[in-house]
Amino acid sequence: MAGLGVLFIGMEMMSSSMMPLRDSQAFCGPDDQILQPLLGIAVGALFTALIQSSSASVGILQALATSGAISFSSSVFILFGQNIGTCITAILASIGTNRSAKRATIIHLMFNIIGTVLFTILCILFPLADLVASFTPDAPAAQIANMHTIFNIVTTLLLLPLGNQLASLAVRILPEQPEENRDEMHLEYLTPRPGQQQGRQPGRLRYPHRPAAAGAGSDAGYGPGQHRDQL
Repeated sequence: MAGLGVLFIGMEMMSSSMMPLRDSQAFCGPDDQILQPLLGIAVGALFTALIQSSSASVGILQALATSGAISFSSSVFILFGQNIGTCITAILASIGTNRSAKRATIIHLMFNIIGTVLFTILCILFPLADLVASFTPDAPAAQIANMHTIFNIVTTLLLLPLGNQLASLAVRILPEQPEENRDEMHLEYLTPRPGQQQGRQPGRLRYPHRPAAAGAGSDAGYGPGQHRDQL
């Protein structure tokens, strides 16, 4: 509880300290309809990759929106870029691992890139940002949280049926290399022989063939006092 309280206190301090940025033209950036989304995505991705924490970057974005330094329609593109930048942790963790772990990182990166492209197009062509803002009109931080939640849920539902295709694409991007499997445990000198499948049945003893003595009956070939049932 104490850590959660300190988190909100820090967000309040950042929000109040960033209020002077509302009047800065250098901070507000260009108003071009195409350049602004691309710039926002790049800033969000680079900043999140630099601090390696999407939670902290989203919290800073919420503080900026609360102070009025950035509008919600502009912050959504930074939010989409933050989803791409958060993949840096998975990329760094996959260094030195096998190809399966690296393919999982590729799928994670493709997931966020596809979602970013999809939601960027929706926000440019349709008033998606205004629709989400109407849920909580007087709470910019809640608007960002709602858009972040919608982004992940919708992208997951859309890409869930395409899981096998994403896995196949990851294998094509990072194909298997035979020399990387040399360190794995395998049978190198033990190979099955052609007649191994027709081996002896376990639990049965085979005795050498001995010529039957005359008048010995069914116990021929065994020692004195020994019967076949006793062996």
